[in-house]
This record gives sequence, C-alpha cells and structure tokens, in this order.
Amino acid sequence: MTIPAIPPLPSCHRSRFPKALLGFIPILGLLLTVWLRAGAHGPGGGHTPEPSAPNPLISAKPVTNLSLFVAELLIPPTATPASVSPEGYLVYEIRMRTNLHPFHPDLPAVPIWGYSHSPDLPGLSPGPTIQATGGVPVIVRWINELPDQYPDWIPADTRNHGVPNQDVRNVVHLHGGANRPLFDGHPTYWFRPGVTTNYLYDNIDLSHDADGETLWYHDHAIGVTANNVYAGLAGFYFLRNPEFEAAMRFPAGDFEVPLVFQDRDIQIDVHPPTLLSDLASTNANPWHYLPVVNGRIAPYFEVEPRRYRFRILNGCNFRTIGLVLQTQTDASPPVQTNVPLYQIGTDDGFLPAPVVIPATHGFLPTLRLMPGARVDVIVDFTDWNGFTNIVLANDVEPGSFAEPPGEPRNVLGGAFLQFRVVKPLSEPDTSRIPDVIHENPLTAADLAQRSVRTRRITLDIRPEQPAPGLKFDTDHHLFAILNMMNFDEPVTENPRAGDVETWEFLNLTGVAHPMHVHLLDFLVLNRTRFRDFQGSDPTYVPGGVANYILDRRNGTLKDLSAYLDATASGTRPPQANEMGPKDVVHAAPWTVTRVVMQWPTNEIFFGPYVYHCHILDHEDNDMMRPLELRPPLPPDTLWTGFDRIDNSWSIEVGTRSGVTYDVQASDDLVTWQSIGSQAGTGMTLYLTDPAADAPFRFYRATLTP
Repeated sequence: MTIPAIPPLPSCHRSRFPKALLGFIPILGLLLTVWLRAGAHGPGGGHTPEPSAPNPLISAKPVTNLSLFVAELLIPPTATPASVSPEGYLVYEIRMRTNLHPFHPDLPAVPIWGYSHSPDLPGLSPGPTIQATGGVPVIVRWINELPDQYPDWIPADTRNHGVPNQDVRNVVHLHGGANRPLFDGHPTYWFRPGVTTNYLYDNIDLSHDADGETLWYHDHAIGVTANNVYAGLAGFYFLRNPEFEAAMRFPAGDFEVPLVFQDRDIQIDVHPPTLLSDLASTNANPWHYLPVVNGRIAPYFEVEPRRYRFRILNGCNFRTIGLVLQTQTDASPPVQTNVPLYQIGTDDGFLPAPVVIPATHGFLPTLRLMPGARVDVIVDFTDWNGFTNIVLANDVEPGSFAEPPGEPRNVLGGAFLQFRVVKPLSEPDTSRIPDVIHENPLTAADLAQRSVRTRRITLDIRPEQPAPGLKFDTDHHLFAILNMMNFDEPVTENPRAGDVETWEFLNLTGVAHPMHVHLLDFLVLNRTRFRDFQGSDPTYVPGGVANYILDRRNGTLKDLSAYLDATASGTRPPQANEMGPKDVVHAAPWTVTRVVMQWPTNEIFFGPYVYHCHILDHEDNDMMRPLELRPPLPPDTLWTGFDRIDNSWSIEVGTRSGVTYDVQASDDLVTWQSIGSQAGTGMTLYLTDPAADAPFRFYRATLTP
C-alpha cells in the first residue's frame, strides 16, 4: 500500500551561519504587528450566525423511571481483519452504519449510529474492539455508510465552527495513539457518507515503558463531534505488549472486560422513539441522562469468584463520574461495604504500583474519570462468592464540580453496573494483583528537569469573566476558548521534535475541563490554586483569577506567581492514580494544572495536530486549538518568530554539545546586546527578546568552543 504524502507545511524562515559568527535576520516588526491584528479573527471561529431552527423534538420528555439490572451486560465483539496488505499489514474494514438499538428491555429500540466490522452487521455502539500489538502496524479502512443528512433527533448546530449546514461529516480519531498527521483524525480532515479512507496506524507506544495502552477511537469531525459521538460512534483499541502482560499475570481472555460508560436520553413520547440531546449549547448539563454501560442502561454482569481486569472509558460527552464499588452485607440492618478497586493503569500505560480505591487516606474516595479518560483496574471477587448485588456506581464527591447542588447523579440514583458472583469457577485463577508494576518509573519531576520551555494556555469563556456567577450560558451560545483565541487563528503551539515542554493550563472558569493533547502522552506535574480560593461556590470568583483577567485585559500582566496561592497547601502533587502516562488531565477550576511531555523525534509525526477540552460540547464551541510539530533545527541554525501568547520576539538556535552560544540583538547593526548565553545540548535553545519594539530588529549568535 502506498501511503499518501503529507501536504507540505509552510516552511520556517531559517538562515545558516558559519562556525564563529551566526548570520543576522532583519525582522519587520511593524508589518508583522499589522498582519497579526488584521488576522486576529478568522473567518469561522469568532462568527456567531443566526440560531439553528428549533428542534421539533425538543419538547419531548425523557424517560426517568426504569428498573435497574434487568439487562445483561453486552461485551463488544473483537474486530477481525478482512485482509492482509502487500506489506503484510492486517487490514480491518470498519463501517459507519445506522442501527435500531435496544438500550433496555422495557424500552423500544431507538436509532443509533455505530461501527460494524462485518458487511453483514449493522452499526454497533460501542464499536468492535481492535486488538493491536506495539510496533506492528495495521491498516483500518473506515467506510462511511451513514445517511447524507443529520436526522431530527441529532441535528447539527450551524452556529458551531465549520458547520454551514446539516450535511453529515465524519473523521475517526484514534485517541491516545501516536498517529501520523494524515491519520490522526484531524477535525478538518472530515469525509462524507459514501467515502472510504484508509488509515495506517504504526502502533508506536511513545510512553516511557511502552508496556501497552488503553486507546479508543471516536468521531472527531469539526463542530459535530458531540453529535457523532453521542449518536454512538466510539469503540476501544487496545495496544498491547504481550510479553509484559504475561509477566505481570493480569487477568486475561474472558476475564478482561472492556467497559464504556456513557449517558443517554431516551424519548418515547415521540414517534418513532429516539435518542435526544440538547447539544445546541455550550454546556448542556445533561444531569437527567440515563446511565449506560456498553450500550445497556444499568445492566448486570454475572462473574466467577476470581480476579477480573476491567478496561474502563468515560465515553460521556459532558459528565464526570466518580466510581465506587459497593455491596450490602447480611448484617441487620445491612451495612454498605466497599469492594476495593485496584487501579493498575492510566490512559496510556501503567502506574508504578496498584492504587486501591477507595483509599484509606481519604484523598481518593472514588475513581474519578472525566470525559475521554481511561483507567485499567482489577477487581478480586474471590471473597464475594454468592453476592448478587455488588454495584459499580457514580458517587461523585459532595459539592463536586461534577454534580451541581441538588442534582441527581443520574435519574437511577447513580447506579451503572451490577455484579453477581454466581458463576462457578471455570478454571483455577492464576492471575494476580502485583505489588509493583514498574521499579524505576520516569517521574514528572525528572522529565521536567529537561524542559526547554513552558507554555501557558488559559481556559476561558467569551464574553470574558470575571463577573461573579457568570457561567457557560446555554441561551447566548458563549464560546469556550483557549488563550482567548479561536480555532482558526494561527498556530501558537509549535514544538520541535525532541523538545521536552511543560504546559500550564490556567483554568479561569468555575468549571473543570478535561484537557487532551493529540499525538503523545504526558505526566502530571502538579496543581497550584489561584489565591483567595474558597472552595466550589459557583458564584464566587477567586481574587487571583479576577485580577489576572483584569490585568490581561489592561495589558499589565505580572508574573504568574502574583496571582497564585503561595501557602503550603496551594500547590499539590498529582493524585497517586495519576502517576502514569496520560493524555487527558483534569484541569480543576481556578487552578493552574501543569503537565510535562516530550515530543517525538520520528519525522513521520511532523505536521498538524490539535489539543482541546474533551467536554465535547466545549470542543465543538471552539475550545480547541491547532498545534504543529516541527522538525528539529539543524545545528548552528537561527530562527526567529513572533510569539502571539507572550507578545514578544522568540529566537530559536539549533545547538551542538560542547559549544556555547551567545545570542545578541541590535536595532542598527552597530550596537549589539546579549539577550542570552547558554551551552549547547544538541537540542534547540529558546530565548525571548522582550525589548524588541523597533521597526527593524536584527539577531546573531557567536559560538565559543
């Protein structure tokens, strides 16, 4: 198979310089400033057209009263290859199709969209699980057989970026995968029904230990991601390291179970019955939605008295869940008892050691999962033989950002899944819960020591805060944005291959956001609250947040530390169950959340990607920005550009080990002033020139062996 060429990207302006004296580059600061101002608002992201036509089903009443645990849990099938490519790669054919799906025995089947791994099957939701091995490429042929137009039960919102009409558009993102740009599911690379695309997945595990990942695939088309995923377009993709898993002796085969947690709104007082969601708003707050696991509402699962491994995904569009496993003993009166969850893995790999939830120290009362996040857990049912009411429930912390005061966890009291330990032991259980998974894991603090730059990304809404009580407004369609920029504005996050970077997510809103970065995984470093923090009162804006927003508006921003809580409790390390490779991080309200990452060096990854909030309604409303992975600078090469985030000139120098580089600036080519000197490391040296306010600016660097 011939892989399509990646479209050429705009080239950087680079100049070569000799061994002793680096060349200088004139910078037309005035012209660039004018261009930046003229291009501050692109043609799509900042425009709010007239509201869409009223949904004729919007007055329908949702189902809110159903019997629990009457449907058996469905296990998504494993996808089987359709053929083998000339290169020897397994080829999967996955079709996007419609289906009539029964969510509950007491409800009629309703239309959904799903993925099918067979020409003889309708669309399934969740889709078939793809099993892949690290380092062994596969090809997936995505075949779009969906309707041409969005139906009334899931209308596209034409106020969203890139959504001019009701034409169905789709693209598939392998979430958590190290994917080439053409095959990453970039939101602008969508294709229409009737089109087939071939995606090559290299299955490269970029995590430090490369011991396997819990990935998932889902639709990612611009402006309609929430629609398409809510309709059912999601499924698991497991990237495995068979030798590692065998050595760990995790539960396997029938005792490894994928679980996709979602919530859905079923309408039966319309004809025909349908799914329905008010997705035409930035923050739909779907608190009445029914709890769905693997396409069934509050199902049951019969298990043996042994250990099971569960690969869990929060596939909800908006809802954060806090899982706890509980049962009632035979005491009189019955006593609610926790059944331990042993978390062994995060989004993209494994923890150093299992973490028990709920934890006895109180910091982890539940297994909290924001949308898009995954966990790998083991449950030991050995001592619970005969128990028929062990319930995995959503028990988010009181006062949590995930549950407004007075609102239900869902209309069925929070229950998601019931376990019944009633099956006989089919064979001896030789699996285990290891005491240690990794002896010497890479830590965020260790990786941060090699960080070459820190990027700050603000999480905002537009119009701007800090009016007390201002929240996402479903009536006026406020935009959720990053760095006060729309999606189609120029790229501002443009790392070079091999760079280690620290990203600071400054959450200036009273809502938590699950931040997701494409292409790679990261490690959570820490979190620091803004000063004057007073809990989760939704009407309160901390003084540090209000002052930051005001100073930013006035162009008088101080050092970030001036706005942060400097007390001993102001900065906290990550939770114990976050200390593994992740690609979704919980960016808490009014808090700076820091992650550290290393960009890959393989040239197949050079090109455009995105990062965004994984609350899909926010993502569709412009809380997404482009990023670009650039090639490394060759040694002794200088590059300049304007940093739109810091409003300063940036200078990049490709370095060699054993050489000291002194970077100098001048307005007139006569007087030169050093703006930074550093020993070369073989990586790119990054400097800023805050004094660059002249119409012309020149740069050079001298080398000292």
